[in-house]
Amino acid sequence: MTSASTEPPNPPYIVPFEGGREWNLPLALVIGSRSALPLFDDHARAAEFIASGGFGGYAPVELTTDALVATLRSVSGQVEYVAVNPPPAGEAGIKVRMGGLTELADALAESRDEVDLFDFLAVRENEDGEKGSRTNGSR
Repeated sequence: MTSASTEPPNPPYIVPFEGGREWNLPLALVIGSRSALPLFDDHARAAEFIASGGFGGYAPVELTTDALVATLRSVSGQVEYVAVNPPPAGEAGIKVRMGGLTELADALAESRDEVDLFDFLAVRENEDGEKGSRTNGSR
C-alpha cells in the first residue's frame, strides 16, 4: 500500500476529475474541517486513492502547469487548500501535506517554472505554524 510521499509532485500534475475529463468538476475533499483539492504526482497513486475512497465517478487526469493553475482558479471560491499526495482512505494517522490553494495558484502562475510544492508548503508552515500539515481525516 502506498503512503504519503515526501517528494514534490512534478508536471504533469494529476488531479481526479468527474468522469476523467478536465472540463468537468475536480474532486474536492474535506480533511478535518478544511476543503481540499487532491493533487498527485503519480497516476497509480491517484487511482488507488480514488478507489479507496469510493470516488467511482472520478478518474485521474494529467495536467500541465497552465491547466493546473486554471483548475485551481476555477475552484478557488469553493475549495481552500490543496492536499498533496493524500494517502488512500483507511491509512489512519498519516499526515496530509496541505497548502493554500490560491497561494499555490499564484506561485505557479508567477513562475511557470518547476515550483517545488513541498518547499512552497514548508515556507507557509513556518509562517503559519503547523497550518500546512494536517492529519488524514474524513473525506
